[in-house]
Amino acid sequence: MFPFTPVIECAPNFSDGRHKEVVESLATSIASTDGCTLLDVDPGVTTNRTVFTFVGCPEAVVEGAFNAAKVAYTSIDMSEHFGDHPRVGALDVCPFVPVQNATMADCVRCARWLAERLADELGVASYLYGEAASRPERRDVSYVRDREYEGLEELLANEEPDYGPSELVPNWGVSLVGARNFLVSYSVNLLASKEEASLVAGRLADSLNNVQSIGWYLEEANVSQVSMNISDYKTTSLVEVYNAVVDIAKGLGICVVGSQIVGLVPLQAIIDAANRYIDLEALFIVEEDQKIRLVVDRLGLNSFGLFVPKERIIEFMIKDEVSEGPLLSTSLKNLVRNVGSRSVVPGGGTVAAVVAALGAALATTSGWRSPPGNPPVQRAVVRLHETMLNLMPLADMEAVALDSVRLGQGVSAAAEGTCLIDLGRRRLLDTHLRLGDLVTGCWPAVADIVESVDCVTLVDLLVGVLSLELAVKASHCIILGQLDKVSDEEYITSVRNQATGYLDTSAVQSSALSNRIKSKLYGSADLTEAVSNLSVGDN
Repeated sequence: MFPFTPVIECAPNFSDGRHKEVVESLATSIASTDGCTLLDVDPGVTTNRTVFTFVGCPEAVVEGAFNAAKVAYTSIDMSEHFGDHPRVGALDVCPFVPVQNATMADCVRCARWLAERLADELGVASYLYGEAASRPERRDVSYVRDREYEGLEELLANEEPDYGPSELVPNWGVSLVGARNFLVSYSVNLLASKEEASLVAGRLADSLNNVQSIGWYLEEANVSQVSMNISDYKTTSLVEVYNAVVDIAKGLGICVVGSQIVGLVPLQAIIDAANRYIDLEALFIVEEDQKIRLVVDRLGLNSFGLFVPKERIIEFMIKDEVSEGPLLSTSLKNLVRNVGSRSVVPGGGTVAAVVAALGAALATTSGWRSPPGNPPVQRAVVRLHETMLNLMPLADMEAVALDSVRLGQGVSAAAEGTCLIDLGRRRLLDTHLRLGDLVTGCWPAVADIVESVDCVTLVDLLVGVLSLELAVKASHCIILGQLDKVSDEEYITSVRNQATGYLDTSAVQSSALSNRIKSKLYGSADLTEAVSNLSVGDN
C-alpha cells in the first residue's frame, strides 16, 4: 500500500470458536480477498466465538468481511449455538475502525455498505451501531446484543432493523455492523471461580467509565478472567483498569495473575500506559521499545504466552503493508541528489521539514548529554524526542501534497483537476502549519536544557536552535506563496494568522535562546577555545 492510502481495520466476531475447519475457512476467505491483510485470528473455546482482525483500503475490507459472511452463512447455525459470550448472530459484530489516513466517515460508509450487501445478497438483517447508528439508543452494541439470540423474534417485531428483513433467519440471527474508534479487548486473570470473576466484573463496571466487563472461567487454562472492552483508552487507560481490578480483587481475597490483550492493540494505548507508570514511579524512559517492555512487565502481559509487539501492536503489524515514504526511507546521499535534480519535488518544503527534524534531533541529543538526575531536563528530552519523531514524516507529506497539485494540473477534466489541486494545496498548507506547531511546542523544552549542558554541547544546541527557526521561516514563506492561489478568504485569514504566530514565536524564542547560549559560551571561555577543546568522538 502507498504510504498515504486510507487504511481501515475490520474486526468481525463470528460465532464459532470450536470448529477448527470453520475458523480456517473464515480466515482463508478474508486472507484471499485482494487488498486485505489478515493480522490476527483469536478463537475462544469457552466463548465459542472467533475474532478476526484485518486491514485494507475501504473497498477491500468491506469485500473481505462479506466474503467471510458468505462462509459463515453456510457453516454456522445459530439455532444450535451456545457459549459464555452474549451473541445475536453468525456474524455477531463487525466494526470498522480508522487506522491511517482514514476518517470515521469512511468507516460509517463501510458499515452501511456491508449491511446493505448482507441484506441484498444473503437476505439477512443488520442493526447499525456506534458512529454508524441510525438512532441514539443503538449506538451501544449492548442495546441489541443484550437480548441475545433467544430474544431476537421479539426484537425484530418491535425494532425494525436498519437493513434486511424483519423476520428471523434462524441459522443466521442478526448482525451488528458499526463504526468506532479503537476498542481495546483486555482481560485480567484471576485465581477464582466464575462467580467470583463475575462479582469483580460487576463492581468494576460500576466504578469505571468506558469499560464493559464480564466474568468467566477458562477451563482450558484453569483460571477465571474479567474480560473487558475499553471503548476509550485515551480516557480510561490500561493502567487504570488493571489497578481497579487488582483493588477490587484484593478486597475479596482474590489473587490476580497477570493480564492479556485479546487481538490487537493500538500503539498509543501501550505508550499511554507506559507514560502513566513513568509518572507514578518517577521513571525516566524515552525510547518506544523500552516503554513497551515496561508495560508488558507491569501488566503481566506474558502470563498467557509471550506478548510479541510485532504480533500484537497494530501499527507494527501493518508496517510492512504501509511502506514508509520514499524520502524518509532513502539515504542522505540520495536525498541530496534528488533535491539537486531537475525535478520540482523534493524542493524547499521537504528541506525545511528535514532541517526541522534535525534541529529537534540536535536538541534531543544535547539533553541526553546533560548530567543525570535532573527531572526538568528528562521531561524536556522526552518532549524533544517526540517532536523529532513527529517532524520526520512531514518531508514525505509535503512531497505527496505537491505531487497532488502537479497531478491536478495535468488532468484534462477541469472540475476533477481543480479538486485535486485544491486538495493538494490544502494538504501542503496543513503540513507546514503542522511543522510550525511542532516547533513552537518544543521551545520550552529547549530552554530547560540550555542551563544544564557544557560548552561543547552548547555548540550543538545552538545549531539545533538556529535550524528550528530556519525551518519555520521557510515554511512561512511557502505558506504565503500558496495562499495567493486560494480563494477562500476565511481560510486564508486563519492560515496566515497561524503561520505568522508560529513565525513570531520562533523569532523571539530563537533570539533569546541563541543569545543565552552565546553568553554562556563567551562568558565562560572564548568560543575558539571551546571549539579547540573538542576531542574526536565528542560529537
